[in-house]
Amino acid sequence: MLSIFLYNFSYSRLFVILIFIGFGTIILISRTLYVGAAYYLRKQYPLNKKVIVIGYNELSKRLVENFGRFNRSLSVLGYFEDEEPPVDEIHTVPILGRINDSVHYAIENNIAEIYSTVSPETNLHIYELAQQAETNFIRFKFVPDFRMFINRKVHIDFARNIPILSLRTEPLENVDSQIKKRCFDIVFSLFTIFFFIVMAGTFDSYIN
Repeated sequence: MLSIFLYNFSYSRLFVILIFIGFGTIILISRTLYVGAAYYLRKQYPLNKKVIVIGYNELSKRLVENFGRFNRSLSVLGYFEDEEPPVDEIHTVPILGRINDSVHYAIENNIAEIYSTVSPETNLHIYELAQQAETNFIRFKFVPDFRMFINRKVHIDFARNIPILSLRTEPLENVDSQIKKRCFDIVFSLFTIFFFIVMAGTFDSYIN
């Protein structure tokens, strides 16, 4: 469009301006409607991912606090803990049961992810629960204390400054996959630019 204006091709500039204005207006209206519809649906039909936390301790409370402040797409339903917490402590997020009941609860209530702040070295059933959760397509993630060490091959991620370990990785979180995708994007973009250059040359020859 810029070359049409600069080289004074015999083309209706008013038509080009109206196309840009009309296209921009359509995009503005459609995006406004989309954002409004998404906001309405989130209010009427909550689409948050439901998660539960194994362990009730300082680390788990900080994790839940971080989710509430920085990740509004996660909805923490509660904790699972074997030991009774202090009676005088106020629970904004409830304690739903014992640790061994966590996976069964997750299956019954369509929980998407389970975060464990209990080290497998202190509870030998954690790995069994993790395997059972993964078998039922529920992601099981470890949230270790800095003093703990997980002697398994795991993937590390971060919720702000808190490390989170999971048993498998996402495809595009791998550096090699990101490089391959970026290369594809660049090649496809260059091909598109080359195509439009050829089309512009053909159009120029036709005008002349």
